[in-house]
Amino acid sequence: MRDTNNDGKFDKIEHIVKANGHGEHGPHGVIKAPDGKNLIVVIGNHTQIPEGVKSLNGHNWAEDTLHPHLKDASGHAVRIKAPGGTLIKFSADGSEQTVIANGMRNTYDIAANTNGALFGYDSDMEYDIGTP
Repeated sequence: MRDTNNDGKFDKIEHIVKANGHGEHGPHGVIKAPDGKNLIVVIGNHTQIPEGVKSLNGHNWAEDTLHPHLKDASGHAVRIKAPGGTLIKFSADGSEQTVIANGMRNTYDIAANTNGALFGYDSDMEYDIGTP
């Protein structure tokens, strides 16, 4: 969003990266990437990765696991399949978009330290408070 006439109000909205999702498990936090040039957005597990986005792991995700899935006993999100929550790095104009991590549940916010390490936070299972 931009204020093109400097009146203190946003008057121009442009979609840089459009994600097919919304709400509590949709697109969430956006930060400046550690490189200082790009942005990183975290999307929840109910949001599809936008078409045409490159991936560091070659879009190699599936439902193949060594151990059986432990589905939520309450039935929440049991139909949501891989890749799950995702981190996407993108250029300021949106022309370059790359998945840098995925397989998360519903990471709500992200941060980076001065060494460039990324950290995520998922606080969505409120009834699990106090458990590791």
